[in-house]
Parts: sequence; C-alpha cells; structure tokens
Amino acid sequence: VTNKDDQMNTATYTVVLATPVPPEVQGVNILRSTSNGSASLTVSWTAVPGSGITYTVWYSTNSGTTAEPPSGALNVSGITGISTTLSRLAQGTTYYIWISAVSSGVSGIYSMRMSETTYSAYDENGSEACFEANGTVKTLPGKITEV
Repeated sequence: VTNKDDQMNTATYTVVLATPVPPEVQGVNILRSTSNGSASLTVSWTAVPGSGITYTVWYSTNSGTTAEPPSGALNVSGITGISTTLSRLAQGTTYYIWISAVSSGVSGIYSMRMSETTYSAYDENGSEACFEANGTVKTLPGKITEV
C-alpha cells in the first residue's frame, strides 16, 4: 500500500494478512482398550468449522498444565478426521491429552487437558486378565491379593 502525507511524501507499507487461528477443540472423549498386552486410548472430538482443518493430538504421562502439554510430550499430527488411536501405551498408566486444530499451518488453542488411565493386566474387579491370540481379553477367576 502506498500513501502520501500532507507534504506529498510517499511511504510504502506492506500489509500482511494473518491466517486466522482455529478455535479450541471441544467435545473430547476417550475410550480405553487393551489388545495382546498393549494398552491403547482412542480419542475423539467434535469437528472445528472450516475447510482444510487438521488436528494434532498431544499426549504425555506428565500432567503439564490444563492449558498446554509439557515439553517432551509426544504427538500425532496431520489427523484429518475427528478421532485417532494412541497405541502401544503402557498398561495401568495415566495419560494426559490435549488436542489442537491446525489451519494453514497455524495451531489453534489447545483443548482443556483430559486424562485417562489405560487398562492394566488386571480388570476392575482385581481378577487377572490374559490375552488370547485374537486380541480378546479373558478374565481368570479369583481375586488378586497382595502377598
């Protein structure tokens, strides 16, 4: 843009149009599962309006803050749908999860931190679980007690 002042001096300005920041991701849900001794979390969310939106899911065993993941958090980026599965997680471990929408390379505000604890090798009744070759979980009878 070129502009002239009262004395006819010319100044040239460059106008930079910023890419809008995508809104915060809402409606986050987490589903736990275990298969063949490996724990996983399936994370889903409500789509952010707009075209060309992708998502990044950050996760860590460190709680960070409610507003952003800690340094060193792992992430899955370039997700085009509204869900992803985090697999090969440690059993019986609490994971903290944040999601951000990305538009034209600009990341939006992180979702509020969510957390979920993966299944352990024991079910909620304290019974030991074993894993079949096809991935199903069988519960062995009897309650596990400390010795």
